[in-house]
Amino acid sequence: MPDPNRPERGDADFNTDYKKFKDKYGKDPRFELVKRESFEMLRLSNPNLDVMACFSNIPKSKGLDIEL
Repeated sequence: MPDPNRPERGDADFNTDYKKFKDKYGKDPRFELVKRESFEMLRLSNPNLDVMACFSNIPKSKGLDIEL
């Protein structure tokens, strides 16, 4: 289901070591854990700014079918 508060399209913005990243920032109140049926991501946003960044457990390179 799309997030009704976030009509933007897309997923991850960055490749990360997701487990390590989540362990470090998962409890940080600036991040929101977003769970979907086939993946999850941490979303960093600020309601006072018109930007956000998403860090997914699926590497961006996989979504783009790029071998690293």
